[in-house]
Amino acid sequence: MQRWRGFTLIESVVAMVMMAIAMVTLTSFLVPQLASSADPHYQSRSAALAQSVMTNILSRKFDQNTQGLGNEIRCSSVDPAALPCTTNWDDSEAVKDLNDIDDYEGCWVPNGTASCRDLYDLISNEKESGYHNFRLDIKVSYAPDSSSRRMKRIDLIVTAGKQTPIEYVAYRGNY
Repeated sequence: MQRWRGFTLIESVVAMVMMAIAMVTLTSFLVPQLASSADPHYQSRSAALAQSVMTNILSRKFDQNTQGLGNEIRCSSVDPAALPCTTNWDDSEAVKDLNDIDDYEGCWVPNGTASCRDLYDLISNEKESGYHNFRLDIKVSYAPDSSSRRMKRIDLIVTAGKQTPIEYVAYRGNY
C-alpha cells in the first residue's frame, strides 16, 4: 500500500478558516489605531499654528483707541482723560492693517470664504502654506472679572479636518 503525503481537503479548509479568523481579529485591532495615528501630528501642528497666531495677536495694541506704548494715554473706562475702550470689533481691515487685538476676531480658513477671512494672509503673507485643512476661530472679549476693562480674553480654536478642535486661551492687559 502506498502512503500519500500532503493535506486532505478538509485539513486545508480548516487551515484557511483559522487563518481567516486570525486575520479578521488582527485587522479589527489595527484599523482603529490607524484612524488615530494622525492625532499627534495634527496636535503638534495646531500647537505651532496657534502659538504663531497668538504671538502675533498679543504683539498688537490692546484697543483701537490705545494711542501707543510707553507713557502715552491708553483707552480706559475709568480715566476721564483717556479715550474710551471700544466695545465693538472691527473685522473690515486688511490683514496688513490689523493693529489691535480686536481686529483678529472671526474665522480664518485657507483661501477664505464669504464668511471667513483667508488664513494664508494671516500666517504666510498671502502664500499657500501646509495648513490646508486647518480653521481658526478667534473670539476676543473682555475678561469676565475685568470690571474696569483692563483685560481682554482671546479664545483661539484650531480645527483640523475631522480632529477634535483644540482651544487656546490668552489674556492681554491694557498696560
